[in-house]
Amino acid sequence: MQVAVADDTFNPAVGAGTYTIDYYYTDSNGCSGNSSAQMTVVPVPVTSLNPFGNVCSDAQAFVLTGGSPSGGIYIGQGITNGIFDPAIGAGTYSVSYYYEDSLGCSTGSNQDITVDICTGITNIISDATVSLYPNPADKKVNIDLNSDDKINSLELYNSSGAIVYGKTNFEIKSLKHFEIDLSLISPGVYLLRLYSENGIINKKLMVE
Repeated sequence: MQVAVADDTFNPAVGAGTYTIDYYYTDSNGCSGNSSAQMTVVPVPVTSLNPFGNVCSDAQAFVLTGGSPSGGIYIGQGITNGIFDPAIGAGTYSVSYYYEDSLGCSTGSNQDITVDICTGITNIISDATVSLYPNPADKKVNIDLNSDDKINSLELYNSSGAIVYGKTNFEIKSLKHFEIDLSLISPGVYLLRLYSENGIINKKLMVE
């Protein structure tokens, strides 16, 4: 069993709990006295970080999420103020999530995020060809195509790079206006990627 106090030094590694610390003193006349106080050791906070999906190098920068408890910070290559920018280039990068509680106790968790150079993407079209409203959105979002181009399919990516919604060319081909049902989509920052006949259109969508 580990001793809490040895050689006048208290060791928090003894574990979480409340410990009684006794202080004894004897003066030059041999008179002695003592006093006691309690020392409380709290457990280190437990953190976790959800795995990240792969992202394309041409994807827009996005806010990192998945760290628990909330209120921590994300640190790593390609990260600025909690935002990861895939423009850092292809490769696998370590994301560290650090959390500090009100007592100053801190700990962290790590996950990797992989940036891929996606093949088959030959042309990125200006997002001005598409109107997205309302944005931020709540229950649904409307999409208007402002050109003669035709949308073949679309995908909605969350901040971890995972697809959370999609429509095939069979469902939306040749439409100039359509809407996405967001009732099952969690609040956050998303990337809407539309695959048209002439290339790719990327739009950022905020869901409240």
